[in-house]
Amino acid sequence: MSKSFHTDPPEIIADRRHARDAEGRAALPRLIERKPYPGDVHPLNKKVLRGALRRVPEKYLYGLAQIELRARSSDIGHPFGVYLPDEKAILLYSLPEVWHLPRAGSWLLNSLHRFYADVREVEDGLEVRWPEEGFIAVWFFYAVLAHELGHHYAEQYRRKNRQPVGVVHEEIVAGLHARRIFSEQLEKRRKAPKPT
Repeated sequence: MSKSFHTDPPEIIADRRHARDAEGRAALPRLIERKPYPGDVHPLNKKVLRGALRRVPEKYLYGLAQIELRARSSDIGHPFGVYLPDEKAILLYSLPEVWHLPRAGSWLLNSLHRFYADVREVEDGLEVRWPEEGFIAVWFFYAVLAHELGHHYAEQYRRKNRQPVGVVHEEIVAGLHARRIFSEQLEKRRKAPKPT
């Protein structure tokens, strides 16, 4: 059973089957950038997103058809992003530079603090500001995009891993993959040669 989808790890499957560009790098999914909601920005514009995806392990991109940057259609963070398994697509929604939230769950608050967002209680809920433009991009990459890549990974290799289906399980697995992507990026930075 050599070269079998059921026996090879995802890294080998992705390396062997993923389409390549002219330079031999893994082909990126189609990237679509639509106008953001009035007053909003895309934390990861198309150019930044392309560069960020080059650093993501290939096994998370294999089989992903597209990533679309869209205007949010409702309140902030409902949702930040979503994975569409039938289309093998990730949708990422625009955000304002200053957020006004009625409330936030502990996951969101913890992730915002972890990436240095300034979260303040105001009369009608919370106000979120970022110290610099790049902080929201880094938060969005790891807290939103990496999470959705985790959903894609779990769906792409579901038959191979024989994973049980359930919303809570899917969210936990996606969160674990997001942490793995984050940890791998930190490890690469630690091992990278320091400029002199």
